[in-house]
Amino acid sequence: MTEPTTPVPSGFDAASGRPQEVDANPVARFVPDGGVDGLRLPLALIATAAGGVVAGWVVSLAAQWFYLLIAFPLLMGLAVGA
Repeated sequence: MTEPTTPVPSGFDAASGRPQEVDANPVARFVPDGGVDGLRLPLALIATAAGGVVAGWVVSLAAQWFYLLIAFPLLMGLAVGA
């Protein structure tokens, strides 16, 4: 007749009864995507400068009739930065 065995929960060593090291949060190995070509930075700078010129032109037209001291610079920054 065989003796009944007690099931050992996962994460425990059956021989010693001590917990085993279990990695609860495995981390994937970093794989670079290949980087960025050198043309994107100058394009971003040119687009930002062009946006600033357009925003300044629009505000200068509106400022001939009225100028909101806080709102206009804030809106210009949002327009160029976005």
